[in-house]
Amino acid sequence: MWQSKGTVFEGIRPAVGGDLIVNSEQVIYIFAPRGPASLEFAPYEPPPFEEIDNFVPPFKEEWMNDAGETLNRATVRLFRTELNAEPNMLFREYGQRGYWWKSNDLKTIYILVEWLDYTKEPLEPAHLSFWKSINGGKDFTQVKWAAPKLGRGKTVGMYFDSQGINGYIFVNQNTLLQTHDAGETWQKVYIPHTEEQQLPFTRLAIDTATVDPQGNLLFALFKGGNSYIYQIHATNKETDLSQIEAKYQIPHRRLLSLQTVPASNDLYFFYIACSSNEPCTWYTNEEEQQGKQNQPLRFAHFVQGKYTTDQSVGFFLPIKKVYIGEQGKIAVTLTMPNRKDYKLLLSADYGKNWLLEDLSEMITISDYVDLKNNQYWQQRRFNKVFMADGLFK
Repeated sequence: MWQSKGTVFEGIRPAVGGDLIVNSEQVIYIFAPRGPASLEFAPYEPPPFEEIDNFVPPFKEEWMNDAGETLNRATVRLFRTELNAEPNMLFREYGQRGYWWKSNDLKTIYILVEWLDYTKEPLEPAHLSFWKSINGGKDFTQVKWAAPKLGRGKTVGMYFDSQGINGYIFVNQNTLLQTHDAGETWQKVYIPHTEEQQLPFTRLAIDTATVDPQGNLLFALFKGGNSYIYQIHATNKETDLSQIEAKYQIPHRRLLSLQTVPASNDLYFFYIACSSNEPCTWYTNEEEQQGKQNQPLRFAHFVQGKYTTDQSVGFFLPIKKVYIGEQGKIAVTLTMPNRKDYKLLLSADYGKNWLLEDLSEMITISDYVDLKNNQYWQQRRFNKVFMADGLFK
């Protein structure tokens, strides 16, 4: 099943991992939203054995000894490469977090960069910058925010419609940046929020979001044991939507992933069920569990407010990425951050039946599911690339 395809990034250290895309010509793009600064050690003599535990090697440049400066020089990067070839870095900016959107042909690419100055005391809000390319990443231009405070704060995610025209950036707990013109101008919109406890490994208030075929934003919040799905219209001109009513209430469920079904306004979502005895969260280690079991991950096909499919997939792992294809194809990668548990879920019938592939022994750095060509790509340790063909029989 697996084919060895070659290697990537042999000359890049440390290794590159992130969001992997492989196009039809087998050109590979990797968006690395947090790359560490390059740290070079000065020449030194190894310490005596009895002092090795407390030894700190000297850095070549003095700034590298400052933890704040080291965090400041983390980078957001975008690479383009081919197998067994020299990589090309298309984009690099200092930042501790980043998001990207790309058109299907990869000619248009948007990148959002969040950079926080860790040398400031007290810390100020993070700086946000938005970058655009319309020539496949050969050139990027920075879009200037309309007001000084528009580009500040901690971000949750960036979402665009399929044309890259209507876009949304979640900032902090109750703020949204919205664009109607492919990111050239933005407005700040206040939206509903929740004070509920966040899920492990997630940030801030929303649980999940997507953009429907009309360019409207859908996002889910968890309140009082229920999930609420809100809609922000692509035509919205209001700046305060903090009191809008939810489009759907999803009782006793916490949504982990929300997607629109192609060529429809139906919804797919993965969730965990909850009750007064079972909180809507998950346990990340045995100490937290204290004899409790994580609720199994569940999948629902939601059509005009009703469930046509609602079932358990039989186990729980946090969702890494969901791929939605035509004619009912769905692929989901699941992994526990910083652990080697790694699984691939596949469905060819709108989520009625699932095939499970356990990938835990492969030590996956980045991967990509190509539903159109029925392929699964993996970048593994030592930058080795493999591809499995014929995912759906």
